[in-house]
Amino acid sequence: MSDIKDIFTFTLSKKDECCKTFKKTIDFLTNELPQRGGSLYYTGNSFNLKGRSIVLFKREGKLIAKGIISKIVPIENSAKYSGYYLVEENSIEIFKKQISLNDLNKYVSDISNLTRDRRIDINNLENINKMIKDFTSDNIDIEHYNIWSMNVSKKENYDEAWELFKQNSCISIDYWINNKTIDYSSFKNVSEIKGHLKDSIHEGSREPNLINCFVNDIKKGDIFIVHKGQTVVCGIGIVDSDYIYQNDKLTNIRKINWIYSPDNLKIKDKYLFKTDNIVKLNEKYSYFVNEILARIAGKDKFVRDSLLDFIFNEYFHDFHSTLVGQNHFNRYEIGKEKIANDWKIINDKIESNEDFSDDFWKNLFHRDLELFSIGGNDLKGMIQSKSKIKNYNFTDEDMDNLAREFVKTTNNLLDTDDIDEQKRILNEYKNDIYKSYGFQTGIMSPILFYLNEKSFYPINSKAIKTVRLMSLMLGEEVKLSSDLIEYADSNERYKKFFIELKEIFNFDKIDNFGIRVFDEFCHWICDGKLGNYADNEKKVVKIFPIKKILMSIMNKKHFKSEKKRNLIYFGAPGTGKSYNLNKDKDNLLKDFSKNYERVTFHPDYSYANFVGTYKPVPEENSFTYKYVPGPFMRILKKALEKPSEPFLLIIEEINRANVAATFGDVFQLLDRDKDNKSEYPIDASEEAKAYINIDKIKLPSNLFIWCTMNSADQGVFMMDTAFKRRWDFKYFSINHNENLIDETSVNLNNINVNWNTLRKGINDELLSYKINEDKCLGPFFAFNEYMNQEIPEDTFKDIFKSKIIMYLFEDAARSKRNDLFSGAKTDNYVTYSQICETFDEKGIEIFCDSIKSKFISDDE
Repeated sequence: MSDIKDIFTFTLSKKDECCKTFKKTIDFLTNELPQRGGSLYYTGNSFNLKGRSIVLFKREGKLIAKGIISKIVPIENSAKYSGYYLVEENSIEIFKKQISLNDLNKYVSDISNLTRDRRIDINNLENINKMIKDFTSDNIDIEHYNIWSMNVSKKENYDEAWELFKQNSCISIDYWINNKTIDYSSFKNVSEIKGHLKDSIHEGSREPNLINCFVNDIKKGDIFIVHKGQTVVCGIGIVDSDYIYQNDKLTNIRKINWIYSPDNLKIKDKYLFKTDNIVKLNEKYSYFVNEILARIAGKDKFVRDSLLDFIFNEYFHDFHSTLVGQNHFNRYEIGKEKIANDWKIINDKIESNEDFSDDFWKNLFHRDLELFSIGGNDLKGMIQSKSKIKNYNFTDEDMDNLAREFVKTTNNLLDTDDIDEQKRILNEYKNDIYKSYGFQTGIMSPILFYLNEKSFYPINSKAIKTVRLMSLMLGEEVKLSSDLIEYADSNERYKKFFIELKEIFNFDKIDNFGIRVFDEFCHWICDGKLGNYADNEKKVVKIFPIKKILMSIMNKKHFKSEKKRNLIYFGAPGTGKSYNLNKDKDNLLKDFSKNYERVTFHPDYSYANFVGTYKPVPEENSFTYKYVPGPFMRILKKALEKPSEPFLLIIEEINRANVAATFGDVFQLLDRDKDNKSEYPIDASEEAKAYINIDKIKLPSNLFIWCTMNSADQGVFMMDTAFKRRWDFKYFSINHNENLIDETSVNLNNINVNWNTLRKGINDELLSYKINEDKCLGPFFAFNEYMNQEIPEDTFKDIFKSKIIMYLFEDAARSKRNDLFSGAKTDNYVTYSQICETFDEKGIEIFCDSIKSKFISDDE
């Protein structure tokens, strides 16, 4: 389109019959306009066409399509039209998403509004062409879906119905209809259903409407919010199928991907949900969708974080970072300077008894400062008009008195930080109508804010609505008041709320996320032409993109970590396997410190202990047998219920049990796929099905199994290669982290003995006997509480005898006792008691010469 000479917008008014609805407007552009040869009639003045031009069609303040105009044809002597533009054949392209002012500003920064038709500078042609390409592309992010709420069942079946729906990933209307045996898929509308059921339903029954809605109106991709009564949320999910007449357990169902299922999330005592069985929430109840989501966010950290992240990012990209947004934000500093200057002039004139009326009424409350919503610049005239209605009939002298008292009260508030004193000042001020008439929080608080923004926050209708909605997301509703007498309390609540918001949500895209930014955010989120998410239930608002948020929640709720899922820590005794596992556990679980089970395997440990079995359980005066889950099944159930959180099963000494027998069929689950879930599920036993509510068992990606293994222990079971192949191994060498004991020592029988030197000397001797390295002593075999410290002599002797001598005598050096403990030998052999007695008397001299020589010279 290199020959394009001009760009302008053209409004398609909904007052015209052909454009009354959006659907009719699109039909007009794509069908009717081409049929009449592209004649686009207009009234009033046309643009002075400079040549072949791009026209951007506009409806209700948003661009909806593009066309190309080649000429203008005036119409003489017409009472209705001034002329028509000739739109070229096949030039109409409908935007797949309506283009708002904020969207347009990303391509053309100098457009401040879309309220009137306007010419766009031809220098922006390249950017406009890019915008057209972007918004006609199949890749543009746009979704059409409806949001439905449904009461899960009648009150007596709440829990039963919801459990059935959740387990089967579906929703059903069986609990609401009497005629469950009919396949309704062949009925196209409510009339056909009503005709078929006429003999089995009473006059005025809503059953046909419910069935028709469920069968024909609901579509795949729609959102379902399921609730119990009017206050309890069970689950939120995405419709995943067309109408299905029957499955194994239910009839009249639709499959649902339950993304958020809190089961019994009571949203305070607010009656948010309608009692109707199924309600479409998109427009009439749009405000309630946002409130429901906000209240859920207040109960669930992941929902809250997703929602806050979405809202503030949209605000930043679509408003704050745009030219319009920056112009708006800059007015805060302009306003601060102007108010400070006006305030000084007013106070000076009051002090010198000069006339300050114009300075107060005309200059101080100027509309351009954006913080005032008084309906115009004539605040004085507005107050006087209202006073006449109330029969107060304020004179100019009364108005001067009002102004004087306003200034006096504002100065008094600025002079104190004491909340009780501020309340007293406002109470005294508001109790005299001739001092305060017409002034509320929305007028006084911006003045206070501009004069001292650290202490006083601006509270207007937008701030009130925004703080309420956002506070619901934080878990505790905060209500601000427009009544000036309550401003001191409202101001404190506002400040506390804002501190909490910043603590919870770190919005790092704006360097100084202060009250100015948040006040601008309040403007954006409430403005019908901008964010339009926060208002009241009487107005249609824009619904939070609930599907995007749900998908974000789903992604976040599948715990992601680079840590290994099946991991065995192995090495010689005392190398710090359990210590390092515990450190890694704390790092993995962080905010979920209780999300683990710890079990120690032993030779008699079995599948029944590990997975679960029936056991006798006392019941009143007798016993009954009940399924008792083992640590594996307990941690698996928790991990499945909370996929956003990490869960850890710790198995100490895994090779001290027969792992093949202990794991049994669970062994198959250890094969993990690229998403760290079990690649091959196993069938759940009937007991397990009842316990975890699933037919096939798989390890989820948020379940970690970490073990310790010490092959030096006597009586260990061998692991076969197939079992080992399913694990990652983390080896701890014999001197792992030995620097932590370099300075650990004891004064033993007047000889300074370094524990690490002694340990390594013993290890060298064991290795010289051809004893396996995994029998050697690790740095943390003993004395862990004395790392790089001096050990009391008596403590050292007690631990050394009971732990180290015993281990060497009974296990590591069993076949070389006489050689290792040659210093304690009196006959041809040594006994454990003989070694210990000699150690108490002679200390290090119990050992052979190669060890003794490290501490005692030949001269000694």
